Amino acid sequence: MRTLLFASLVALLTLPTSGASLSITDLPSSFLAGNVSIDITDDRVYSQYQQGGFSAYAFTRDGESRFLMQYDIFAPTSYWISGALFGRVFVDIATAYDLTTDGHEINVYFDQLIPPVGDQFFLSGVFGGSTAATMVLDADGIAGGSGFYRREEYPDQVESGNLGFLDTNGNPDGPFVCLECGIEFTFNLVFLDFSSGYLNFNFADTRPDLISAIDWFEGSMPYGYNLNIAVQAVPLPAAWVLLGGALFILRLLSRN
Repeated sequence: MRTLLFASLVALLTLPTSGASLSITDLPSSFLAGNVSIDITDDRVYSQYQQGGFSAYAFTRDGESRFLMQYDIFAPTSYWISGALFGRVFVDIATAYDLTTDGHEINVYFDQLIPPVGDQFFLSGVFGGSTAATMVLDADGIAGGSGFYRREEYPDQVESGNLGFLDTNGNPDGPFVCLECGIEFTFNLVFLDFSSGYLNFNFADTRPDLISAIDWFEGSMPYGYNLNIAVQAVPLPAAWVLLGGALFILRLLSRN
């Protein structure tokens, strides 16, 4: 009996202790394009870091060390989306950035949302119906972990902020804004800290929203529709379940 219990304990402790994993088919459809290398165990990839509503998966692209961040999100019903929005948003980001330069690209994937991007006025309009977008932050934005973009077509076209957007061909392409309208868009690197130039995980981050936005018409806000894509907590990580099982087996061993 003791031998069996000990073997079970060893098996539990040698399993991946990450709280999250993904099958290959769970990965964003356009993520694997290019020279991507990611560790696969039993047809799954396992996260190196996990917090409620967030997981991080290490990989390399063209030899560069990067992380694919998975955010479990929710957005309530609004004018900009068809019904409540939920699912996953993935963020593909480097592990280090040069804080003396600007133009740092971050890839964001929206292909695992319900309803799909094409059914959402906001994501379809801002990102042209694409399920992936490239956002560009300046050095201060990366260091501060947040990007802000404002565009107003009334009375004259004005753009400002530390955040930009690229189209699928890598050309600058600001979000769609109707004539006499305006938009404010905020993108937060929730749980990520690049203040030193190198990636650190900050699980004390209290910012609830990965993405938030608001639009208006003719300088006022008759639309008045906010969009807040919030990071959601997930059930108890599997790592804690494994640890609890291991401690239970250790207790049985001590009694025997």
